[in-house]
Amino acid sequence: MLEEEKLIEKAKKGDILAFEKIYRKHGPKVFRFLYWKTSDIETTKDLVQEVFLKAFKKIKSFKIKKGVSISCWLLRIARNTVIDFYRTSKPTYSLEALEDPVLKLASTQPLPSQLTQRNLENERLKKALAKLPEIQREVIVLRFIEGLSSKEVGEILKKSDGAIRIIQYRALKKLR
Repeated sequence: MLEEEKLIEKAKKGDILAFEKIYRKHGPKVFRFLYWKTSDIETTKDLVQEVFLKAFKKIKSFKIKKGVSISCWLLRIARNTVIDFYRTSKPTYSLEALEDPVLKLASTQPLPSQLTQRNLENERLKKALAKLPEIQREVIVLRFIEGLSSKEVGEILKKSDGAIRIIQYRALKKLR
């Protein structure tokens, strides 16, 4: 049994430390996904807490499948949570200023010219993604920003691998 599977089994039995390890490993990915959806740090933090609270309560229902990690399950919960969030509140759509805190945290003191270039590219990417339909935007973010396979994206979005590949193809065609 793999290390992650052992953690999942322990978490299913109520081991809080095992669930904490799952949180530490997958929390940043859930945060990035939700941040792409909200563009607001505080809202994202609140939603991440909500996602992991739901996951903790429902961990016993998680079934280990070959080729699909727990991160897919967590990202599906995150997707449903952010949909519920926007359904119950008035959405505010805005492209954030040039500085992206998530990218800033991940970088290691780039030169000012590199930072400016990265910020400009990030802004262009956000604007281009904003023009895509929601499903295409989700596929692009999950595939290329989060680095998930089309099978994993299909698990999250409840679509077949083939459907994800078609959506990805159409989205990339629009982005060109």
